[in-house]
Amino acid sequence: MGNNVDWDALKQKTLLVVDDSLPLKELNASLLEELGFQDVKMAASGMEALNLYENHPIDFTLLDIDMPEMDGIETLKKIKAAFPNTYIVMLSGHAEPDKIKESINNGANGFIVKPCGVDKLEEVVSKFARQFGITC
Repeated sequence: MGNNVDWDALKQKTLLVVDDSLPLKELNASLLEELGFQDVKMAASGMEALNLYENHPIDFTLLDIDMPEMDGIETLKKIKAAFPNTYIVMLSGHAEPDKIKESINNGANGFIVKPCGVDKLEEVVSKFARQFGITC
């Protein structure tokens, strides 16, 4: 696993996967659990994600951009307004430059084209760990 990351400490963090596609949401949650994370929550919508943030400390979020009702960018804005220090990586089925730029401009810490494998998830979680000093 990632260089100089304290994986034992990192695995204690709470992760959230937000996606309206049940198979993709479950796949990403499963991959994070394969990496050893013990507290992986799931939400099917932006509103559900906001409710989880209100009731649980969330450290890291994978957030789908294309969702009905409240899209990922609107959800990102609301989460960052209330929880500015949370780490959010956006997910999309397409690498659309305008959406990537808008996500980053609104506080996203990264962007992944889905579906992604365990190696890509390990990479983005390692970046999160290094940014927040969860290193050996």
